[in-house]
Amino acid sequence: MYRYTVIAVGKMKNRALADLSDDFSKRLKRSGNFELIELKDGDIESEGQRILEALDKRRGARVYAMAEEGRT
Repeated sequence: MYRYTVIAVGKMKNRALADLSDDFSKRLKRSGNFELIELKDGDIESEGQRILEALDKRRGARVYAMAEEGRT
């Protein structure tokens, strides 16, 4: 069984997307295989460092990076 971990930087500003995300998170948590890690906003370097620290604790995980805008 897969374990899903989402590492998010900052809070979602779009309320509709935040509601959808909350609903999806609740559904995944019921399976016991979901974790949401919310990191504080900051400058790009400190955000990157906090993301790398969170990933370091999950060695061997498959990582997908996504942007709220849907672009790379």
